[in-house]
Amino acid sequence: MIRVLAIGDIVGKPGRDLVKKNLHDLKKKYQADIVVANAENAAGGYGITTKIYNQLIKEGHVDGITMGDHWADNPDIYSILKTQKNICIPENMWNNDSPLSGLRIIRTPSCPNGFALINVVGKVFMNGDNRCPFKSMDQLISQIPDSVSLRIVDIHTEATSEKQALAHYCDGRVSLIFGTHTHVPTADEQILSNGSGYITDLGMTGGYDSVIGVKKGAAIHRFLTGERKKWVQAKEKPWIPFLIADLDPSSGMCLSVERSIYKSDQ
Repeated sequence: MIRVLAIGDIVGKPGRDLVKKNLHDLKKKYQADIVVANAENAAGGYGITTKIYNQLIKEGHVDGITMGDHWADNPDIYSILKTQKNICIPENMWNNDSPLSGLRIIRTPSCPNGFALINVVGKVFMNGDNRCPFKSMDQLISQIPDSVSLRIVDIHTEATSEKQALAHYCDGRVSLIFGTHTHVPTADEQILSNGSGYITDLGMTGGYDSVIGVKKGAAIHRFLTGERKKWVQAKEKPWIPFLIADLDPSSGMCLSVERSIYKSDQ
């Protein structure tokens, strides 16, 4: 059995501080073999930097990183992708023309054969003319070696229906499917009919006394006036919603899924 701990969008410094201070302890507490995290909002809400990447890997003990629609907001991502093998970006996003950048085979001491990490974005309610995530998933899955049975997918999209449809489309071909992007955790963790673990959205890692991680006043002001000012990440009520999934390395299927939340006292 291989145990996966998955966390959703790390939002700015409040989210990074949570990871730095608490993720390693959570990994030990739950005896997780693999930790994966979405970091598309890690740099103040806009992409990721080399420094933040190194912090997540070395101090946060994250094994695999996925991104989302903000993947290209910081130019550091291009040098990271050239030199590092445990980060992937949405394969089918309109501004990504690098084949198979949405797939990484990551080897860890617990997974000497490696696990596959896949990242796609949706089309519904998303900016840009993204390519079809269903066709993209077919292409990415076909590129995974048969020896790699553990396959983890991050579906980064707005519509819950699109996440659910894509999950059922991939059911039985991957081990674990989780949604990100909406920053609000859902309560529908389950094992699908063909054996894949699933949850519609992991939620975000950051301040929950907020509007999806942004200070409440600023978000309300934008809705009331339409005025677009730079959003500031909230730090109150710092939470890490996470998913624990047990995977069978023989079959590649999910044995159990459990949702939880770590709430900091700070």
